[in-house]
Amino acid sequence: MLKIVVVEDEIRTRMGIVNVIKRYPELGEVIGVAEDGKRGLEMISQVEPDLVISDIKMPNMTGLEMIEALNPLGLKTKYILLTGYAEFEYARDAIRLNVASYLLKPIIVDDIISEIKKLEKTLSVKNLKFSVSDVLSDYLLDKISENDFFAIIKEEYARYMDKDFDMILIYIAFFSEDVKGIKKQIRAILEDMFTDFIVCFLSNNTILVLNFEKTISYDLFLSKIKSIISANVGLLYKEGVSFNNIYPEYLDMDKNIFTFLEMGIGRAILLDFGHARYSLDSVFIDTLIRKFKKSINEKDYDLCIELINRVFLEFEGKLYVVDDVIYYINSIWSIIIKESKDVLFAKNDKISFLRILNEYRKARIKEEYLRVFTMIFQVLKTADERNVYSRLVSKTLRKIKKEYMHPITLQEIAEQFDVTHIYLSKLFRDEIGEGFKDYLIRVRMEEAMYLLQSNTYKVSEVAEAVGYPNSKYFCTIFKKYTGISPSNYRVNER
Repeated sequence: MLKIVVVEDEIRTRMGIVNVIKRYPELGEVIGVAEDGKRGLEMISQVEPDLVISDIKMPNMTGLEMIEALNPLGLKTKYILLTGYAEFEYARDAIRLNVASYLLKPIIVDDIISEIKKLEKTLSVKNLKFSVSDVLSDYLLDKISENDFFAIIKEEYARYMDKDFDMILIYIAFFSEDVKGIKKQIRAILEDMFTDFIVCFLSNNTILVLNFEKTISYDLFLSKIKSIISANVGLLYKEGVSFNNIYPEYLDMDKNIFTFLEMGIGRAILLDFGHARYSLDSVFIDTLIRKFKKSINEKDYDLCIELINRVFLEFEGKLYVVDDVIYYINSIWSIIIKESKDVLFAKNDKISFLRILNEYRKARIKEEYLRVFTMIFQVLKTADERNVYSRLVSKTLRKIKKEYMHPITLQEIAEQFDVTHIYLSKLFRDEIGEGFKDYLIRVRMEEAMYLLQSNTYKVSEVAEAVGYPNSKYFCTIFKKYTGISPSNYRVNER
């Protein structure tokens, strides 16, 4: 399926082209739109589409200038140019820039459809394995259904259907490396060592390779990857996989690979998926977590880091059941957030916390987790040294933390503190960075998200537990806050 970007300053024409492609999904998928050449240049260089449909005459930068600026990047992108000016100089420049097609306005729908189909047929067979990779990536990342995946494979790539293969999952702990450059080098290694393969770059950290040969040394393959990457690398492989079982096999390998990186060591490893696994000593870990919670409340952050290291030490050199590892790491994270949310979401530290949260979501091995935990404790230390809040706001925050599950208003709190609600409202917004109502909603939603991670409570029970006796209203607020319903959030967090 072609990935398409539309660059056109006239909104009617721009949306018209987008709607045509949506109406005929077999033409491809619009992955971006831009209203002038300058924005088009930025977008195309980032998303690297298969096709760009662009006007020529646009403000800031013409379509021809945009293509000329993109050419040195070596993209494989094809271009269809649109113009209302039937002048030879434009056509001549278009030919010089290897533009695939040149159409006059007003645009006729059949012409657009015809040109896109012609261009799709001209894609070289050389890129077949990477076209398959797009379809496979969409399937494994739940962007297309199983029925659609098999329909495409059977129709377009039938030669793969009856073959089994080795599935190789590579995890790379990126920090500041040139991600795009590393991907190109990995692709070069694949092309040098493999003759029949499919590669999917599922994320900056995760690469999936299907190898249809049986004579490859994976030790040599791993050593070549390590030669270009300074970060930790894990390579997990499984033999005898087919397209009929690739989805569950991928999910299982993806869930386990960072545990198989031996969380306490983090070194580069190569493992067959059949290695044994162990269960954690839950009594030992639970005892440490109770001590950890006590240390957080006492603001002994050095002891917190020491306890986290002891948890990872328990993982060291062993292959544990991955669900156990994830559960205990997330338990530590949840304690930090639950006990320190007033500080972490404060005006002065909110941006730092959101950045750390993003790092936590990407963390997969010991070094990455320890780095994140160290960062968040530094934020908490700095906040403690600053005496962040006034007495009134501190009391208000404690009130919210204690009574968020009950009906609570700023007016009532102000009366209890013997101040006007207008004064308290302004003071609260100045120090926290958001209004009382928004903060209360966030506290309730964060608690709801925590409760929904367990199957113990019904959605209606979660709603009541966080201060919403009307579950329908709770669902509306929750979806507005998170973008998805409580039920879907629970499914996604499993």
